[in-house]
Amino acid sequence: MKILNYCLGLGFVLLISSCKSQPPTYEYLMQHPSLLQDEYTHCQADVYGPNCDMVKKAARDFLQLVSERSDNPEGFGKQIIQLQTELAQKPKSDETQQKLQTLYAVVAATSSE
Repeated sequence: MKILNYCLGLGFVLLISSCKSQPPTYEYLMQHPSLLQDEYTHCQADVYGPNCDMVKKAARDFLQLVSERSDNPEGFGKQIIQLQTELAQKPKSDETQQKLQTLYAVVAATSSE
């Protein structure tokens, strides 16, 4: 019985370790700036990486949001409040939730604390 459990456990570990992880999505990168920075750095070294176009677009879009926050902090805050209000009215809106999470990531990445 111990051998069977051992073999099943080993098989499970091998199965999990053999699964190739999926590359991060645009939305995930926009919400995780440190991973975005890592992926962008990797793309600088390997210009022809499979997801580099998407990574570069995410980096441009994220920097645009950082610029918007810097240029007009009050307007940026109003965008967050507007998305929070929309989400309160339609709680199952995935698109609104993703936009809000992205704006939160910009705030977190650019806060001085």
